Amino acid sequence: MSKTKVSAFVAVLIAIMVISSIPPLVSDDSWASQPIVVTDGVGREHTFDHIPDRIVTIGTGLTATAIELDLLDRMIVCDRYAALDNHSLFNGLRSKIGSDQIMANGSGYSTGLGSVKNDIWTMTEKIYREKGIDLEGVDHLDVKDIAIFMTGVPSSINELYDDLSDARLSYKHILCWDTIDSYDDLIDMVRTMSLVMKGVVDPHVDEMESIVDYIETILSGNPGMKRREAFYVTYSGGELKVGNMGSLANSMIEAAGGISITNDASMSKTYAANIPRLIEGHGTDMVIFVDDVLASNESSMDTLKKALGGQDVKLVRLDPLWNNYCIESMNGVWAMACAMYSDVYPDVFVGDVPVISNDYDDDIVLYTVAGLLGAAMISVLAFLYFRT
Repeated sequence: MSKTKVSAFVAVLIAIMVISSIPPLVSDDSWASQPIVVTDGVGREHTFDHIPDRIVTIGTGLTATAIELDLLDRMIVCDRYAALDNHSLFNGLRSKIGSDQIMANGSGYSTGLGSVKNDIWTMTEKIYREKGIDLEGVDHLDVKDIAIFMTGVPSSINELYDDLSDARLSYKHILCWDTIDSYDDLIDMVRTMSLVMKGVVDPHVDEMESIVDYIETILSGNPGMKRREAFYVTYSGGELKVGNMGSLANSMIEAAGGISITNDASMSKTYAANIPRLIEGHGTDMVIFVDDVLASNESSMDTLKKALGGQDVKLVRLDPLWNNYCIESMNGVWAMACAMYSDVYPDVFVGDVPVISNDYDDDIVLYTVAGLLGAAMISVLAFLYFRT
């Protein structure tokens, strides 16, 4: 073989080495192998052989999650509470409701279920008419191109599930969550919606996981530092109640690196506690995270301040979407960490949620560097070969 041919062969080999060293830019969680199987919050398994065209979200948190996953243009129905929420996240939603692209007349509560069903049926018929299909005389239709995500009390979502799955229009993809008890469960819900509606796990999922790891890494790097004690307080049934195991806000405190002092396995998710006794037993160097409904009510806040007895305890108001079933909870976790540890790490726990590189990006860099090193070795060998 001539040196020219050998040189060409080596060049091609180098190119192959470089290209093959870079992994495909596709998440391992993609639709590479269909169908995809997911499990919703009540344990039902759902199988999808294609990505649904449209989405229905019943529950403010689920609607917020869909918007943050860039699914607003595919949404056809949500509940009226999301429509009435004045958070800027819902500005685009309100615009689409105003132009009749989305219907929002019902809710996941018993009094709003009928309106939810009518909205879904109305929008389904509209979609099929746009496809040139008139459902007027259709006795039965299995609807597989619309995914319905809903949350609420078990009795309501079970009733809605039965009505929508057994009616003339039989919806085959109805995913339910009667509760989300922890931040980890919330991440699973976001991952499920992302996989079902986008075919891949959205980067937000990695961000939600990474922020917890980041906080823990910072705090673990200072083993002599005392973890901050905290608890969550709300107001319901005419009395102050604190968060417990099974409460999302309580789980967020722990995800933020804090110690919840109101954990009590013998009590419910939220329970009436003796707040003065908590302060007496743990001291004032703690943080109390205040539910937005409580914080926005002057009378309820007066009740809390009286319970504190004038003692100087740090109170932090929670944004209503932080303590909800949505991606915004990640901002809540970070805000909690900042509230608890900004005095120890003022240059770290400050500002917006930090952008953290995920492991997949790191793997791409490692594979690419390895490939380039391999190519360089071949080049050196080729050079030595031609010199001999």
